[in-house]
Amino acid sequence: MNEMILDGVQDTLLIPMMARTHISNTFPEYFYDAKALEIADKLPPNQIVEKSSEYEMIASASRCVLMDDYTRKFIKNHEQSNIVCIGCGLETMAWRLLEHKKHTHFYEIDFPSVITLRKEILGVCENETLISGDVNVLDLTEYMDTSLPTLFVVAGVFMYFKEPEVLSLIGKLQGEFENAEMLFDAVNDFGLKFANRYVEKTGNKGAKMYFCVKTGGDFAKRSNTKLIKQGILFGKVSKKLKHKLRWKTKLYMFVNDWKETSMLVHIKL
Repeated sequence: MNEMILDGVQDTLLIPMMARTHISNTFPEYFYDAKALEIADKLPPNQIVEKSSEYEMIASASRCVLMDDYTRKFIKNHEQSNIVCIGCGLETMAWRLLEHKKHTHFYEIDFPSVITLRKEILGVCENETLISGDVNVLDLTEYMDTSLPTLFVVAGVFMYFKEPEVLSLIGKLQGEFENAEMLFDAVNDFGLKFANRYVEKTGNKGAKMYFCVKTGGDFAKRSNTKLIKQGILFGKVSKKLKHKLRWKTKLYMFVNDWKETSMLVHIKL
């Protein structure tokens, strides 16, 4: 495994995994991912943590905390449901939410090379199904009951798309699912520049990001969806760790939430 080489966008799947591992070790009272810690020694050597600031590590973990919260609420509101992770990478949400396995099933979608890597490193959780292929062309009705309430979780993925591709995918999913919502993270135009600089800083110069949004409401109009909520990224961490984080980290978090540079967008398809 130490000889594995990941290039381009595929390489970026290591960034959130390393952030989850690092924050689980450093601030377990805020975020703890037992599965990420369990498989940490299976990951190839990289420079992500040493090239990342405390703020950048916290940002990645905060996205997980909030997406977990949104997903738990969705599951609790429905007797049975699908959770579909698009561009799953090495995401471990299925393990973090394993207590809900009687009420929901996770479907993890990514390209064949990523699914193969995922099986090798993570294995398969008891409440998930791995789907290998391009979500833009897959017929998801072949894999799951699309009449069930379904939440699409898209973490750290849409930024690598161009807006027409995002809109096309949403239109496709609207045609396949009867009762679906989508939760995704996004940045505005300033945040997009920052995100591209950060990925390059980790040593990856082949993963260009393109997609940004002005506001969740604006995007909902363009995508023919309904905005359920637009959330800030750092409100929860500011309360939990306000006395433990570096002053520069707290300043960056404040500015980010104030300017809504990064956001979570929850829409009804």
